[in-house]
Amino acid sequence: MKKSIKMMLGVTLLEIMLVLAIAAMIIVLSMRYYASATITSQANALIGTFQAISAAAGNMSLGSGTYNAVSNSTIDQVLPSTQSQSPWGGSISITGGATSFSVTALAPSPAGVCALVLPKLQADIHTSTGAACSDKSAISFTYTPNPS
Repeated sequence: MKKSIKMMLGVTLLEIMLVLAIAAMIIVLSMRYYASATITSQANALIGTFQAISAAAGNMSLGSGTYNAVSNSTIDQVLPSTQSQSPWGGSISITGGATSFSVTALAPSPAGVCALVLPKLQADIHTSTGAACSDKSAISFTYTPNPS
């Protein structure tokens, strides 16, 4: 009787390997989820920044009817300083024109952000013709208030 009790006290190698395999799967899945959540968060923050810039530029154009005065320096006076940078620290370039203005979030953006941001920009009727990703993930669009 004593022999069978001693044999049951230990853990087999198979049990240890099974526990380690389950722990490894949990760690891998949580890392993938974290990376996905981080990219989605950055994409949403960039969309929010683009929307804030568009609203500020729209307010600036009310007096003159043009976007000639829209630039980085004029937008920085209206928006908080955090709005002039992308979520990953890259700069945002704003160029005004007579009937529209262009915004570019300069590279490098994390992989996958462009794929999330571009469809949202293209869904907006004001930016559908000018939204693009280029130059190693630089994201740019042209905002036109009254597209034809």
